[in-house]
Amino acid sequence: MSNVRVPFRKPSNVQFVDTARELVVHAIRYTRKFPKSAMLLITKDIVDESRTVYKEVLKANSIKPQSKGDVAFRQKHFYEALGALNALDALLSIAVDIVTASAISEYGWTHWGELILNERKLLKGIISSDRKLTFG
Repeated sequence: MSNVRVPFRKPSNVQFVDTARELVVHAIRYTRKFPKSAMLLITKDIVDESRTVYKEVLKANSIKPQSKGDVAFRQKHFYEALGALNALDALLSIAVDIVTASAISEYGWTHWGELILNERKLLKGIISSDRKLTFG
């Protein structure tokens, strides 16, 4: 149990991994509700970009920075994850226009957007903190 009161707690260092995983689960769960015509055209891309985010954050998280080279390699994976998040965001904006409102609830779309925004914020935070690392 943490001694820090709830309002003052910061997210865990690996919260970005949990959020990326939740993003994949959400993508798989909700794209199954897309109409069959959309499945062939956009569903696979949405799930692939979600998986790319998850894979890249797992790769980045496995690198323990002990030198500037390690930090650069780790940040490469974080930037790949950010790129996949941006692509996912763009694909979802297209999906909103082609998938009928009855297929996906308002909560489903909103939660998807919140996951993307939260993951982007977490990744930018970890990238920023990695930049501050010094090695003697």
